[in-house]
Amino acid sequence: TMVTDPADPSARPQPVREYVRQKLSKAKQRKLIDDIVAANHISVPADFTIPIIPGTAPVKKAPAAAKKTTMSRRKTAVSRKHRPLRKRTSK
Repeated sequence: TMVTDPADPSARPQPVREYVRQKLSKAKQRKLIDDIVAANHISVPADFTIPIIPGTAPVKKAPAAAKKTTMSRRKTAVSRKHRPLRKRTSK
């Protein structure tokens, strides 16, 4: 079942499980930040603006390349019954 976020109607539909996980994660993160701010008595002026340094752009990380995993085959033990017989050489 797919659901669209009512707060962002332009977003694409996503599975309900993913939507709920995302909302819970955001809520937990918000609560953690609020707890840290309250515990450390942090205050920021209302008119504070974040300075933008000219000539710098936000850094975007390249997507991580998927590693190819190769399955190594283990040699299986072969019982003596099924091993090919070696030819004996005469002296």
